[in-house]
Formats: sequence, C-alpha cells, structure tokens
Amino acid sequence: MIYNLELAYEEMNAEEYLDCLSVDFIFYPCQSDVQNPDLEIPAEWYKTDEADLHENMFGDGSDVESISLILTEISVEYLEGIPADSLDDIWVYTEGVDLRVNLYGGLTFLATENSEFWMRVDTDQQGSGGEPSSEIYTWYELGGRRGSGYREVQSWGSIKAMYRSTES
Repeated sequence: MIYNLELAYEEMNAEEYLDCLSVDFIFYPCQSDVQNPDLEIPAEWYKTDEADLHENMFGDGSDVESISLILTEISVEYLEGIPADSLDDIWVYTEGVDLRVNLYGGLTFLATENSEFWMRVDTDQQGSGGEPSSEIYTWYELGGRRGSGYREVQSWGSIKAMYRSTES
C-alpha cells in the first residue's frame, strides 16, 4: 500500500491516491502546524477533505508541475486483533518522508517529517493474486525533522492544506 501511495503521488493521480485510503480515513497533521495560527490547519481531516484537496493539487489548472515522493520504512509494528479473525489485525508503518512538490516557475516545496500509517485489511479489495489488500485508515504526521537547501520547507500536511477549496 505504501508503494501505491508513492506511485499515486508521483503520477499525480487523485483516484489512485484515494484508493489507498479507507472510507473512515482520518489524517492528523503535524501538531506544530495545527498550533500555528498563521496556517489555519485543522487538528484532523477526512477522506472527503483529501479528495477535495488532491483534485485541486493534481488537477487541471494546478500550479504543481511534478512530484517526487520517497517513503523509507523506519519500522513496522503488527498488532494482532482477535486471534481467529485476521480482518481486525493492524499494521503500523513508520516511514521517513522525502516529498518534493515542484511548482511551475521553479519553486519546490520540501516535506521531510516522518509519518505513521495505520493499515488494516481492506475487505472491499483483493490484490492481483487474490491475496487480501490493505488500506490506510489513520495517518499521523509526526514532525521533527526539517530539511534545508530549498526555498520553502513545509510539512506534508501544510503542503496539502494549500490546496483546500476556499469556497464555502
């Protein structure tokens, strides 16, 4: 699933990105962004919000020229649910992030905060070989690292938030 998320971002494909997320998906941005009144970032947002902002970010008329995303596995934790039921098992992937959002005109936004992806079996989809597929149902942006050498260093959440609709 992590590979699918990377691929969807690099191909700027909102539909493929949203396929990685569960119906009840919740994103928790970096706490320092939430606490910064200048950013106006909510404490959490949902799959419908992700759909809106990624259609704006990836769609026609966007200022995004290309995206590079590398997620590097830091750790994987397996949390077994009820032993007789594999559908309630959880995997927590902590990933190092190297996200570069390249805008037309030469500006690049860089995000390097680690993220934690909580995944479970997706009961609606199967892999190409009939194996169970997984879905991300919770995503925590952990914060911490900040890169340098780019004009704009952001968190992944603050980059995504720039593409929220302003219509009421």
